Order: sequence, then C-alpha cells, then structure tokens
Amino acid sequence: MLLVAYGTRPEYVKLKPLLPLLRERVPHRVLFTGQHDMLAGEPYDAALEIPDHGNRLDAIVSATLGAPDAVFDGMRAVLVQGDTASAFGLTLAAFHRGLAVYHLEAGLRTGNLAHPFPEELYRQQISRIASLHLCPTTRNRENLEAERCPGRKEVVGNTVLDNLLGLEARYDGPVLMSLHRRENQARAEEWLHAFDALAAAHPDQRFVFIRHPNPASRHLSGAMRHVAFIDPLPYDAMIAELAACRLIITDSGGFQEEGSFLGKRLIVCRQATERPECLGVHSVLCPSPEQLPALFSQANADPIVNAPCPFGDGRSAPRVVRLLEEMLAH
Repeated sequence: MLLVAYGTRPEYVKLKPLLPLLRERVPHRVLFTGQHDMLAGEPYDAALEIPDHGNRLDAIVSATLGAPDAVFDGMRAVLVQGDTASAFGLTLAAFHRGLAVYHLEAGLRTGNLAHPFPEELYRQQISRIASLHLCPTTRNRENLEAERCPGRKEVVGNTVLDNLLGLEARYDGPVLMSLHRRENQARAEEWLHAFDALAAAHPDQRFVFIRHPNPASRHLSGAMRHVAFIDPLPYDAMIAELAACRLIITDSGGFQEEGSFLGKRLIVCRQATERPECLGVHSVLCPSPEQLPALFSQANADPIVNAPCPFGDGRSAPRVVRLLEEMLAH
C-alpha cells in the first residue's frame, strides 16, 4: 500500500490530479500533516497535529518524525511532493522505517542553501533517500544524475499543469503580486514599498496582492495603500485569477509553472530560481526591489508570451500513476 502525504496548499494542488487515478488503480491512504491549516477541509485518511510553539520548522519536522506508527502500518512506500518541511520530515520517517520514498517534483535545484531557505536543503536530502524520482523536466533529471543520486529517475512533467487543461488565458485582468519566501522576509517592507510605488505610478492599472497561508507571511500587506488585497482563494478561483491577469510579480515557484503554461510574463522576486527553464522567455529574475520598475516596464509593454511551457503538457498524472503501479508491483 502507498501512503500519499501532503501538508501545504502547493503540495495538495500538485497531488490533486493524481488522487482520482489512485483511487481507481493503487491501494493507498492519504496523510495530511497540517503544515497549512487552511487545508483542513480537504480529503485525507489521517492527520497530524503540529504544535504551535517554538520554531515553526522544528515543529513541523518534529511532528512528522513523531507520526504514530499506525500511520505507516501496512505501507510499502511513501509518496511526498516537493520540498517542504512536511516532505522532508516524512521522508526521514519513512527511511527510519525501511519504507521506499517516491518523490514527486524531484531534481529542482539552485545549488544555494540560502535561496530558497530551507527548501533547497530539504529537496537535496529527499533526493539522497528516494528510490523513485518523478522529475518535471530533463534538466531536473540531469541534476540528479550529476549528484549521483540513487534510484529510478523519470521525466513526467509537472502535475500542477493537469489542473489547467482547457483554461483560456486572457490579459485584461490586474497585475497579480505575491511574496512569502523566508529569504525575502528581511526586506519585506522594502518589497512592499516597491509594489506600492509601482501601483501608484500606474493608476490606470489594477494591482492585487495575494496573501499567503504561511503564518510568517500573513502580516505582509500593511505598507501598501495603492494595492488591493485578497486572502488565499480556493484553487479553482486562484487559477481563474491567473488566467485573467495581465502579468505576475511573485517569489512563488508554483506561479512560475502555472504562469508559463498560461502564457504570462513573470517577474520573479528572488536571487535565484530552481525553475530556470522559463528564464528569458516567460520569466525574469528581480533580485532587489530597486530593479522592479525597469523590469515591470519591459514586461508590461509586452505581456503575452507565445512559447511552449517547459514544465510539461498538462498530462502528467497518468504517467506518474503508471510508474507508481510499476514500482509497487516489484
């Protein structure tokens, strides 16, 4: 039996296309770690409780490592997604119990443990343990091969794109903005002032800032007076906003994938990205708030990108489930 685990919104939306196929073809149970409490209404068979005290990352890893043995009873393997504290903690818990680990969205790298922090360390450590690496791109597989990571490595595309099939892109909506990564929190106020100044300088356009469910990021909005705010939306509503927006300013990894599939230009507010496949075509790095005005002017002048998405074709889930069946059969 397979244990399918998620704890954050991005993990869930990338597992979501798999779940109907798994129900039909693979015996499994679903574990919710509780890393994002807004997911409490989504389907799962078991849940963990993360204590609300001390260092948040310590608490998440501790809660996953301390998962009751009953969670793992009868399991042959654990499927984790991405590079979260939940994924890392459950990978280590599975390793301690001699269970196989299958890693969805494997092989993303910046090579810099500070960018992003702590995700770069988590995904590197998961790759040292996993026996099946489900890579979105050929570059991701090459990263794992260069590091001599053990296990089977397959390029399957990114499952998040399966959620977008049939969605029609427009460019008459607002400029969408988000900011949540830990490495940006030290300069968060500077970024917010830059966002607000951009909106003030373009009164003919609407700017919308999307709050993030990360507890440390919920306060990031008070410094802006010319920007509208929205709380995290249900996923279908969120991708409808992405499909309609003019362009995207973000430090989100998921938005880079979804935005490129929808033909959007993205200004990525980071020093480095583990998704370099879309740099120079769909996206551009913006390492500091001072660089934002010039990069926005360029993107705003030509917001439509007519180029293939480098992260897949929106038909990844059947490939992934077929590989899971193969691995569990042996």
